[in-house]
Amino acid sequence: MSTLTTSPKVLICLGLLYRRDLYDQDQILESLQLPLKVFSQFNDVPTSIATMKTYYSKEMGAIDHLQRDFVVFENLVDRDQLVDLKLQSDLFENKFSIEGKRMINLDFGVISLENMVLSTGKSFSHRIYIKDGVYGELTYQTINNSYQTLTWTYPDYMHRDVIQFFDLARNYLKALL
Repeated sequence: MSTLTTSPKVLICLGLLYRRDLYDQDQILESLQLPLKVFSQFNDVPTSIATMKTYYSKEMGAIDHLQRDFVVFENLVDRDQLVDLKLQSDLFENKFSIEGKRMINLDFGVISLENMVLSTGKSFSHRIYIKDGVYGELTYQTINNSYQTLTWTYPDYMHRDVIQFFDLARNYLKALL
């Protein structure tokens, strides 16, 4: 029998894809009113890495207007905060939609020593239901002290530069714990 314990604290990360001709990252983060401080950013990820720009351009407009950023926040939080952030992000995306089309896409996740999990509202075989309509998608698993992708990891998260960015955040978390 296992002994149930409280989950160790985690870091929050955020993948942003947005229309840079309408908004900038500072504007978006300020509008979210998060009680979190930014630790690190990977801004304006090139289209060669951020291939999901092509997919989202159907909804959001021309690829050259789209910007992909990743942000990691410095605060340690409880893992279950991911659900509230996902619910908040859905309301936020709808608020800034134009004619029913998103101009901002937010993907919150949690960084732990063992993995990184992104939040989603869609069920699939590799996603675990958390609560309130929110699922967790295992995006990275830790092998040999580094994040490794899985077959379903989103393409924007598969590039080595992006993995190294999140590995730095994981190492920061390790130092905090």
